[in-house]
Amino acid sequence: MKKTFFATIYTFITLSIFAQNLISTQPHYGKVNSGTFAVDGSFYTAGEDGFVIKWTSDNQGEHYQISDLDIKRIVASPNGTDIAIYETDGYTINRISVWNWKTKKRIFVKRITDAITDINFSEKGTWLIVGTNSVEGVIFLNAKTGTIVRNKV
Repeated sequence: MKKTFFATIYTFITLSIFAQNLISTQPHYGKVNSGTFAVDGSFYTAGEDGFVIKWTSDNQGEHYQISDLDIKRIVASPNGTDIAIYETDGYTINRISVWNWKTKKRIFVKRITDAITDINFSEKGTWLIVGTNSVEGVIFLNAKTGTIVRNKV
């Protein structure tokens, strides 16, 4: 009975510690692929380790692992809370996802068939513009739902 109780307490404490964000000066574990400024003056970086780090002016980084894949591109929305990432395995998986950084919740994820060359938010953050290696070239996504926007007028 005591062993079960202590094992349960140990597991609960361990999971509580690892579920939190890590704030430190520790850099990425590998190559940094992309960076973007946020409207509040902080700076996001993303890399092959699957982590996104939000850096502040005092060189502290809020670390959050978003993917187990290589994150090739990150962009910050003009709304000040959302970020978009492009993650890939380098072959068949090409995903775009938008995250609310404040809540650490994914707003949507969209799998794209072709390789992605670039992503960016529109000026007001309404659309996410995705450049691809396909014949279509550019895809416009609704930045809140991830649905493809056919008529952009």
